[in-house]
Amino acid sequence: MYLSCGLGAGPRDGLMIALMNLTGKRVTVIKTSIEVTVTVLGIIMGGPLGIGTIMVALLGGRILDSVFTFFKYDPKEKSQMNFIGLYRFITE
Repeated sequence: MYLSCGLGAGPRDGLMIALMNLTGKRVTVIKTSIEVTVTVLGIIMGGPLGIGTIMVALLGGRILDSVFTFFKYDPKEKSQMNFIGLYRFITE
C-alpha cells in the first residue's frame, strides 16, 4: 500500500525496486531471490527455520506480483519519497 502512495520504500522494498529497474525482471523473481537469500543468511547465523519462513520466502514474491497485477501497479513507474523530497514537501 505504501509503495503505491510513493511514501518511500523500506530497505528490502527499495532493493527490490532497484533490482527490478536494473534487471527488468518481474517482482516474483526479485522478491523471491531477496527473501531466499535473507532466509539462508538467517539459517547460517543460527536463526530458526519454520514453515512460515519457508512459505514467505518461496511464495511472497508470487503473492506480491499477483497483488501488483490485480491493482495494476507498476513500481517502476512510481517514484518513492526520500528525505530531500520530504523536506521540500514540508517546507513548501
